[in-house]
Order: sequence, then C-alpha cells, then structure tokens
Amino acid sequence: MRSDAERTEARARSRSAAQAEAQSANIPVVMIRPDLSNIPQFPLPEGFTWRYFRDGDEDLWVSIEAEVADFSGEEAARERFAWEHRPFRRELERRCLFLMAPGGRCAGTIMAWYNTPRTGGYCGRIHWVALRTEFQGRRLAKPLMTLAMNRMAELHGGAYLTTQTRSLRAIKVYLDFGFEPIIVRNTCHRAWRLAAEALDVPALQDYRTDDG
Repeated sequence: MRSDAERTEARARSRSAAQAEAQSANIPVVMIRPDLSNIPQFPLPEGFTWRYFRDGDEDLWVSIEAEVADFSGEEAARERFAWEHRPFRRELERRCLFLMAPGGRCAGTIMAWYNTPRTGGYCGRIHWVALRTEFQGRRLAKPLMTLAMNRMAELHGGAYLTTQTRSLRAIKVYLDFGFEPIIVRNTCHRAWRLAAEALDVPALQDYRTDDG
C-alpha cells in the first residue's frame, strides 16, 4: 500500500501529464446548464464597466477575437462575424457585451447568444468569450461570465457552450458557473477524463480513471 506522500506525488504526476495531453489533444467538448437560477455573482472591479454592441463595434469585436481566438488574423475573424452574426444586428445589440476598462479601453467581450445545440432544443449559448491578453490573469473572467449569464437568464431557461481541452482554465470557470459536461461524441470520454485529471476538481470526479 502506498503512503500518503507517494499517493500525493503520483497524483501530481498524473495531473501534470493530463494537463500536457489535454493541451496537445485539444478535444472539442460541450457543456450545459439546464437551469439558469442561482447564477454566481462576481462584481466588476472598481472602474470597470460594460455595454452592449452598438454601431461600429464589428471592428472592435474582430480585433479582440483575432488577438486571442483561433483565427489566422483579422480577416478570418471578420469573415466569421459576417457569416454568423452580421445578419442579426438586433440580437447583437441585446446579446453581445463588451467589458470596458478604466480609461475606456475595451478589455474583452462575450455573447449571451442562442442556438439549437446537438443536445436538442432551443436554448442560450455562451459564445465568443475573450479577454485581451493584457487583461488576462486579472480575475475578470468570472465578472464577465456573470454579466452574460445574468442576461442569459432574462432570455432563456437554460444554456450551453462549446470549448476545448486546451482551455482548462476556462473549463474551470464554466464548472464554477454550474455548467456540466455532456457526452456528444466518443472523443468526449477521453476529453473529460483528461480534464478531470488535469483540474482535479470535485465536479469532474466521476470522470477520473485513476485511484484518486
């Protein structure tokens, strides 16, 4: 039988290996929150404000997403925006939020969007969550999520989102906001095993395959 120290060391090695594998594999996953009551409330830091999408903000959205999302550049981000969102201007004005830093610089963006997910049914979708690089690591992700989730609760009864195993810190935030894993394809089993071992949080305990 292994000692407590040996078990702790083995778990640390397993977590480190899982983090590396999760980053490398980058498996797409889906998470759901069937009920939008009791949303965690994280206030904005002093001096930060927010606003909805307005005239001219396509360029702003493109610049943020091109900086931090998986786009080859601003042209690719603009093409995606044009295809997915430009036809729905009225929805953008009530679903796309921007986080504004003191002094007026935009720190990030998020959408309380909507879709018919593979899980079936019409529901809200947390979409295009992005913080500029200079604002990452400043505990802004949870206040940004609170803004979008509060808006989502006004529009929908449930929500889902898509992400990938490379985004382990984002997955942890989504778990803290009550989102749960859902298996939509065979690769999800491996994805959530890796996330469970990499994050080592109670919410994913059932997906672990080690001896804990």
